[in-house]
Amino acid sequence: MISTFAGIDGTTLAYRRIGVGDPLVCLPGGPMRDSAYLGDLGNLGAHRTLVILDPRGTGRSEAPADVSTYRCDRMVDDVEALRGHLGLDRLDLLGHSAGANLALRYLTRHPDRVGRLARPVGRDGTGASGGRGWSAQRRGGKGLQL
Repeated sequence: MISTFAGIDGTTLAYRRIGVGDPLVCLPGGPMRDSAYLGDLGNLGAHRTLVILDPRGTGRSEAPADVSTYRCDRMVDDVEALRGHLGLDRLDLLGHSAGANLALRYLTRHPDRVGRLARPVGRDGTGASGGRGWSAQRRGGKGLQL
């Protein structure tokens, strides 16, 4: 299901929901790549409700009127606007590729609003994509299951 919300500057941003369970906000890589490539993240939607954001100017989200708002700090604002739109006190975040950078920036700015942070890793643990494994950390560095 595709839904929309307003970014801090009024840009209409889109996200889709897949699955059942507690929400997991997913930030795609690229950079500037339509989130459709994530699919259902290897059937992760069987365990969590995936909230997959199309960042500004990608997928079904509008391009902003001011191109200078493609900056990471503004995209962090978009994640915060999504959190508010969803009515969540805290987010569990999954960042893939460049989306991991955005997730870490969100964590740095809003540490009290992140429950869990995950990023896909390859078999060799390098962060390579391929959907073969998951690395997850809770604030404080302890591992967890998604």
